[in-house]
Amino acid sequence: MPIYHKYSLAPLSWFRTGGSADTFVKADTLEELQEFMRNVSAFHILGNGSNTLIRDGGVTEPVLKLGRGFRAMMQAKNTVIVGAACLNRTVVEQAASWGLSGLEFLIGIPGSIGGAVAMNAGACGSETKDVLKSVQVCLPGGFLQILDITDLGMTYRHATLPKDAVVISATFALMPADSITIRQKINTYLEHRDEAQPTGGKTGGSTFKNPEGCKAWELIDAVGLRGHRIGGAVFSEKHCNFIMNTDGTATDIEVLGNLARSRVKEQTGVELEWEIKRFGRL
Repeated sequence: MPIYHKYSLAPLSWFRTGGSADTFVKADTLEELQEFMRNVSAFHILGNGSNTLIRDGGVTEPVLKLGRGFRAMMQAKNTVIVGAACLNRTVVEQAASWGLSGLEFLIGIPGSIGGAVAMNAGACGSETKDVLKSVQVCLPGGFLQILDITDLGMTYRHATLPKDAVVISATFALMPADSITIRQKINTYLEHRDEAQPTGGKTGGSTFKNPEGCKAWELIDAVGLRGHRIGGAVFSEKHCNFIMNTDGTATDIEVLGNLARSRVKEQTGVELEWEIKRFGRL
């Protein structure tokens, strides 16, 4: 199992910023993952690098990334089993080729299936929990467990996984559909993303979860932060719940986000909650 020291994490982040991991481990097989889980008590899991901000000071705890052995997809009638390292877009396209519908909403969500499960990713009124049947996880000590959807307590952008569990695979229950209908759904979601969100820049996706009864971007806009910049970090003019990195630092991004949290709290009383996972030394 490859183990690296002082490994630069910035190229693995969609923000393209952040420090190095004191220890970086890539598990390409289940056996390697189990070995890692038997020997490490605290760690960070890094998926596709979206929805993640790695702080400039680097990361003390080992950083784990799942490799090629966790990218398989299997079909059994209307059920698909997807490895946690599979990219959302790849999964949508493969399911479409099998004539199975239900995952199209993931087409515009950057990231991998493990992350989609862990945060109950969603878009355009659909969420991962709507089609998820079960997940397999690796627990501390290397033990494997299958969890039913009813065990996960999935709510808005949240799943209740066991402490330090690593998602290995997810099983989805889908519906058969003709290829034209599926393709139309995919195109609709992509068109909506391109119209409503910034694309092509260095961003981690939505910065904050939507508070109950309102939209995070509306609150950020209302307190005058659309287009506001700190260093190389700026709230997108197109969708101000997205922070764009224009050759800034992770600190720029986090300071800008915290400015929005404090200003929204002061002026509206609403507490914005980070959707982006942040870790590492300040």
